[in-house]
Amino acid sequence: MYLTSQVCVTLYFNKWRPIAVCVAPCGSGLGVCIFPVLIRTFLHQFDWPQTIRIQAGLVLMGVLLGMTFLPIESKHVQKRGFKKALASAFDVSLLNDHIFIILALMAVISTFGK
Repeated sequence: MYLTSQVCVTLYFNKWRPIAVCVAPCGSGLGVCIFPVLIRTFLHQFDWPQTIRIQAGLVLMGVLLGMTFLPIESKHVQKRGFKKALASAFDVSLLNDHIFIILALMAVISTFGK
């Protein structure tokens, strides 16, 4: 969430950008300090599957709040159709690379393997 917050701050602030860029990373440091305490408290209160669900809910909340950012319209960007915008947003040419496919499959197998 750190990188996305930095990107949003640099896009939305012009005049006060230096101050906003300095304040935005403070949330990450605060989260690093608070999350271990929260997780330990959740583990004492609940069992570990419920603790993982709570963590997933917190991450989902961050995703939902990130979706509330309004797109910034540039004066130089022309309005495009939905299909063209969707095609330019997702580049699937990487799926033609055999090395990428092998590495991606290895990552999936190592994640879900025993």
